[in-house]
Amino acid sequence: MRRLFVAAIALLAMHCALAQDDKPTPESLRQLFEAMHTSSLLDNMEAQIDSNARSMLMQSLAGKQLNETQRKIIEDSQAQLQSLTKSELNWGKLEPMIIEVYRENLTQGEIDGMVRFYQSESGRAVIAKMPEIMQAMMQRMHNHVQSLLPKIAELQKHTMAQLIEAADTQPAARAPQPPPSSSAPPPSSPPQPAQPGAQPAPH
Repeated sequence: MRRLFVAAIALLAMHCALAQDDKPTPESLRQLFEAMHTSSLLDNMEAQIDSNARSMLMQSLAGKQLNETQRKIIEDSQAQLQSLTKSELNWGKLEPMIIEVYRENLTQGEIDGMVRFYQSESGRAVIAKMPEIMQAMMQRMHNHVQSLLPKIAELQKHTMAQLIEAADTQPAARAPQPPPSSSAPPPSSPPQPAQPGAQPAPH
């Protein structure tokens, strides 16, 4: 019996050790990030954010004449935005967070397989074409959402019309009345009729 207990403890310890070792090492993840050119993809994301913010600002100012002070304000705002994205989206700040997420969700074997893929010819082709793929995807998603907005507005308009019609044709439900308070005085009893022959009370 003692031998069985010791064997069970040993198997449990081995299972825990294997489960711990199955987490990918930070070194293997850095190898994966290098193969994926992750830091370069992050630089592209930063540039895309700056470009989108600039485009939105220009669209909001379309057709407006700006004086020198207003143009200076816009230039300062763009510089502040660029500084903000550089400080918050730099690889040195984000790498520890990304490593933690990968270690929580992927095994060492999966990371090793990804490294082999991205170091292959096909993997390098995917990495090289990914910025264009993401740009095209974002543009098409934007166009699709824009075409969807009028349909959403029409649905909301129809819903509001139904709500107004329902309010005109049906009385509004009355809110339930709260129960009477137990501290309220009991209702007074009605006056009793005078008995025949009884003398009226003196005033």
